[in-house]
Amino acid sequence: MGNHVHLVVGVPEDPQPSSILGDFKSYASRALNQHISESQARRWWTESGSKHKLPNQWAVLASIRYVVNQDHP
Repeated sequence: MGNHVHLVVGVPEDPQPSSILGDFKSYASRALNQHISESQARRWWTESGSKHKLPNQWAVLASIRYVVNQDHP
């Protein structure tokens, strides 16, 4: 599926997932915009997106398997 991204990230301490997602979107937008002209700059992200903490190691591994085994990565 070429119209969205799945991420499973591990971070130190206990930051808010919405903060991590915001940082990722900001960094990725700058990187994407470097590869297009200023007139082509666009909004890359929707306001939505799942952002939740995984409760245990099993959930982390299941999420990683889901991302790795997508039909159209």
